[in-house]
Amino acid sequence: MGGSESSFKRNYEETVSQLSTVQLREITTHFHEVYAKAGGSKGHLVDREAFSQYFKLPVSVGERLFEAFDAHRNGKISFEEFVCGLAVLLHGSFSSKCQLLFQVFNIHGDEGISREELATMLHAILQSTNTIVMAVSQMGGGGGGGGRSAVMKGEDREQAIRAMVDSAFRNCDITGTGKLLPLEFEYWVRRHPQILDTLLSFEPRERRGTLGPLLLSSDEGRFTSDPTISVPLHPSPL
Repeated sequence: MGGSESSFKRNYEETVSQLSTVQLREITTHFHEVYAKAGGSKGHLVDREAFSQYFKLPVSVGERLFEAFDAHRNGKISFEEFVCGLAVLLHGSFSSKCQLLFQVFNIHGDEGISREELATMLHAILQSTNTIVMAVSQMGGGGGGGGRSAVMKGEDREQAIRAMVDSAFRNCDITGTGKLLPLEFEYWVRRHPQILDTLLSFEPRERRGTLGPLLLSSDEGRFTSDPTISVPLHPSPL
């Protein structure tokens, strides 16, 4: 535990050092709000239910994102874990967001994402939004659909998901392992960035504005600050 704790501490301190004061205060505000929604007070831990409810995530997606944030694997998210996770979503590079998304899709936590895992997560995401980008499901030979979006239901959605999975493994399983390894998964997301946008388009409950556009942006000018919020520079002991 000592080694992993030391590694997490370094990761947290590096994350904080890369955030502006405005960005860090905004993330701190999100944490205080999600904890307040759970009936607690500032500075403690966030549980699974409060996390999913705050970000309006479908259950399976919320569970997976929670696991990605929960670096200590104790079933709770501390302020420091929240900072590290949300910093990636709000201000991370495309690659770092793909790495986090890989953890969300990699249900079994092994070296790659299987066809079944990809289909399961796509089903959860697309069912919750009831929206799919038709161009993705029509990528058999690269024929364009113009990025047109449409609402899909029932068998049409199931067929579209199967087509997306088939396309992903046909075009991106470069090593032929039957799984999308991290770089292969990133390659797939780069081909279809709307997947990232769809997953990260959820906004916190009862917040003004939308969190969705912020999750694919690094424009700190969009954020507002609260000078009354203090931010620890070092992770607190668990």
